[in-house]
Amino acid sequence: MQKFLGIVGRKAFKNFFCKGDFIMADVFDKKALSEMDIRTKYITPAIVSAGWDSFSQMREEYPITKGRIMARGKTCKREKPLQADYILFYKPNKPIAIV
Repeated sequence: MQKFLGIVGRKAFKNFFCKGDFIMADVFDKKALSEMDIRTKYITPAIVSAGWDSFSQMREEYPITKGRIMARGKTCKREKPLQADYILFYKPNKPIAIV
């Protein structure tokens, strides 16, 4: 049975064929998927099915630090901020879980 998987990269699939602009596949290789693809296909649906509202209670790519400050001599710079894949909120501005 073939499933519609949308428009995605060809290298993610073992057995696929194109039908117009869409790719149909029997089985796809999870190792070839990007982190964003895995989050979109597996983690987000699991969080939503657990009862979390994706619009008001869940944020993706949420910064949890401003970045480490590196001081060298008279100069200083800030490194890249640390980001969580998901933050779950109980109420606005009240985070209760980091995923």
